[in-house]
Amino acid sequence: MDYYPFDASKLAKLTPGKSTVAQVTEMLGAPSNIVKLSNGNAYIYRRSLSKGTGIWLLIVSFGNYDKHYDQIVIFFDKKNILTHYGVTLDAHKAAYGLPF
Repeated sequence: MDYYPFDASKLAKLTPGKSTVAQVTEMLGAPSNIVKLSNGNAYIYRRSLSKGTGIWLLIVSFGNYDKHYDQIVIFFDKKNILTHYGVTLDAHKAAYGLPF
């Protein structure tokens, strides 16, 4: 899957105590995972960006691989109303680099 960053303007529209599951899925699409909790559900949205570099010299090879994630975890109560959410946006930190 190609990397598509999360749209920060959509995240600003999330309102704890008001936003519903339907509104969130309309804005962000289907979640990567849904975790059932005793007091509601957590929707996990995850994107990753990987970059790799390799050098092959006859018999010897060197490689470097870097992978970072963007992740949003949104918590809903039993009535499917957003209670709170957390965001980590680190995918832009993935970098090409020399393997040594």
